Amino acid sequence: MPPGHLHVKHELQELRTARRKVDYPEWKLLHRQPIYEKDRIDPVDPTAMLKLDPQALATFPEGYRHLAYIQTCIGNTVEMDMPMLKGHVVEELYRRGARWLPGGALER
Repeated sequence: MPPGHLHVKHELQELRTARRKVDYPEWKLLHRQPIYEKDRIDPVDPTAMLKLDPQALATFPEGYRHLAYIQTCIGNTVEMDMPMLKGHVVEELYRRGARWLPGGALER
């Protein structure tokens, strides 16, 4: 590992919503959306000191803050409006599911 790098483990806890269609004899997945609950970064070596930029970390949504931090550090673009446990995005996800269950169109 290059000097100045730290081997870490990222843990993400998410709920998943999935919409399935029964097309006998098979089930087919129509839509899958994670709902980000919480995440964390831990050094693999418990004696190592993990230093994160608190100002940069604070700019990301709470439910997937550490994942977003890691992703941007390696140059990826992160969506800032993914569903979490609370808020208008997850509420709308559940409303779309409620409209779909009785036979409505699948909205993504």
